[in-house]
Amino acid sequence: MKTLVTVGGEYFGVEGIGKGGAGGSDGDVYFFKLTDLVKDRGAIRVSLFVSGASRACVPDFNARLETACLNALRRGFDSGDFSFDAKDQYRELKPKAVDFRPQKKASDLMIRRFIAVCAYHLWIEHSQNGLTPYVDFDYAEDLDYLGATAADVGRNVRLLAEEGALRYSPAATPASSLRVEPTAILIRQIERGDFLAALPGSASAMTSEITTNQGKALRLLKAIYDSTRSSTAPVSISDVHTGLPEEDLKAAWRYLKDRGLIDTFNVPYTARINGAGVDAIENAERHPDRPSSNFPSATHNVVYNTMNVGTISNSPIQQAGVHSAQSQTATYGANDLDEMRRLVTEFRLHLSELRLDGRQEQRAQAQIATLEAQLTDDPDSVIIRQAGRTLRSITEGAIGALAAAAAQPIIWTWVGEAMRRLFG
Repeated sequence: MKTLVTVGGEYFGVEGIGKGGAGGSDGDVYFFKLTDLVKDRGAIRVSLFVSGASRACVPDFNARLETACLNALRRGFDSGDFSFDAKDQYRELKPKAVDFRPQKKASDLMIRRFIAVCAYHLWIEHSQNGLTPYVDFDYAEDLDYLGATAADVGRNVRLLAEEGALRYSPAATPASSLRVEPTAILIRQIERGDFLAALPGSASAMTSEITTNQGKALRLLKAIYDSTRSSTAPVSISDVHTGLPEEDLKAAWRYLKDRGLIDTFNVPYTARINGAGVDAIENAERHPDRPSSNFPSATHNVVYNTMNVGTISNSPIQQAGVHSAQSQTATYGANDLDEMRRLVTEFRLHLSELRLDGRQEQRAQAQIATLEAQLTDDPDSVIIRQAGRTLRSITEGAIGALAAAAAQPIIWTWVGEAMRRLFG
């Protein structure tokens, strides 16, 4: 059984279990059994269709077939097309010709992430099996998966070694110089689930992580959470605000369905948050800088604090640049927290006066609940600021229209001023 690692943190065994015809189509079907080696989640079976067209248009196809099939399986996990957490334990993949060609080079951050995950899992396997506990990073299928050269990997191995995450193995030789072992620092980081945040270069990856499939799925899950948490009715994913194109929405929906984070219905692409989804969102909000088991390649802060703001001239949201100065952190004192508690109370008592439509009222209630939860526990300023800004964007138009005509205009005047002062 061959073992493989993905940048998303999966570690699994692969067994080829047969080859068959494609039922009249031009091509062959290869069958694989994938066994989880991380959390004992069992096995899934995958069929991989290789078309005759791919064979015809890809140079050296036969030489690349095994490597391309193995990496198509890895990318199936990376994209969320299948998961060991899915209830359906059979999946079909239909790679395109481009999947059998050399891949675009991964970023250095993703290469370091792959190195870290490999070092951890393979070091454990080697140690348990009585083998020399080092990891070698010059396998052809790994380089193909990353679209990288041995020099690319070597550069990132050296950086991780300088950072104290890796050490060179005594088994390293001039011909096999990439043999390394994980240090206690890396092992603890991975076991706590926060090793990505600790990798050098992570901050610079914030704007790109939002584009990952898991980041998109987390964004959709939060929108479904906001829309259905207080309702028994499902919502169509096309009706929630995520800023994602249709194909990305559908892929994100499938990821959430396979992970069991949403309830789905007979109408395609409708969903309602379930208990597992609520736990996933609330855990992400409690630990906004950490990846989670459901979203190992994305964090709450990256997904929700990296924003598409269009043209940013005269915008209150500024993206860092050569002539910009930013502060990502807001701190709140005891007086600020007392003011927030009053703000939550006023919203609880008077929200209905704003006459928001049903969807907007649900969104407002979700943000009020987030603020309330933060104020009864150990407050996280990042979560508070985000929830407050969202609440302000939902309500400020209605507040402005109501302030002059309300029975108690002083309340709404104070609410508007407090939100501007507290949340910016």
